[in-house]
Amino acid sequence: MIAGAAPPRARRGREGDAAVLLARFVHASDLHLGAPPEANFALAAARRRQLLAEVADVRPDWLVLSGDLTHHGSVRPEELQASRTELEGLGIPYNTVAGNHDLCPSPEEAANFPGIEVYEPGPLGATVWGRTFGAEGVHFRHRLGPVEFLGVSLRGGDPDGELGWLTEALGRPAPGARARVVVGHYPVRPVRGEGPLKTWGPGHLGTAAQALGRVLADAAQGPVPVVAYLFGHVHVLAAELAQGVWHATPGAVGAGCPGYRVGEIWEDRIELRFVPLGIAELAECRFWSAGNPSACADELHPDYQSYHGGNAAERALTIPLPVRTPG
Repeated sequence: MIAGAAPPRARRGREGDAAVLLARFVHASDLHLGAPPEANFALAAARRRQLLAEVADVRPDWLVLSGDLTHHGSVRPEELQASRTELEGLGIPYNTVAGNHDLCPSPEEAANFPGIEVYEPGPLGATVWGRTFGAEGVHFRHRLGPVEFLGVSLRGGDPDGELGWLTEALGRPAPGARARVVVGHYPVRPVRGEGPLKTWGPGHLGTAAQALGRVLADAAQGPVPVVAYLFGHVHVLAAELAQGVWHATPGAVGAGCPGYRVGEIWEDRIELRFVPLGIAELAECRFWSAGNPSACADELHPDYQSYHGGNAAERALTIPLPVRTPG
């Protein structure tokens, strides 16, 4: 699959020097392969192809995807296989977690979206997702320089015990890691203060959303702290510091705020920069309440465009890393 053991590339400078760029990665989400080319998803296929072309050109050390690679993945296994084939064709180490369109989180979700999502009882490894992406599609660990990334594919209520795996893994940091970043699909807290995203998103996980939030907050206080949680699902660009952890989305390739983030790991920081896909202006961002755009606004996002495309602070983040301890 998937992420190999390729070492990160140092660009210049001396070890311990803040000028050393240790690794570059790309974070993307919500590609929606197989979505019907209409309404919000009219440009999904073209933007997915553009993403793959740009990743192939950038040649990052690693690609991480936070779910919804497909639109009907649990119903149409061929979509998941096509997505894996595309990713493998890049020849770049990658990891991914499942979204609700890849791995239905609950029977209730399946009932709400017949023909799009189907719930698969039983262990994660036996689902279409698990059979397609293997053990590392269920959960993964990957280190880039001083940062260890841990990804989990969660379902509502966590029937698979993935939060137990994450908690145990956080108790065993990779040698040389000074910080951790967790990757999932769902938000654990609302990403907007008003409008449809004031409540939508965390509910897909049920009680597991609050439980994951507690795991992240507790791990932020550890000796090798969690400094960020990267996720998708909401189809907007978002970033917020909460209880010591940055919660950040990369936008959404398929619809909403089309784009991705380029992450750079330096000796003393992680920088996350939003890269738009196929849009010259944020006015082209649309997904939520298109028929009533005035409903999409809050104090930090005063209009429909910023509600989807984020504000200046969300488009470029700097996340400090703990200092290297002597010895």
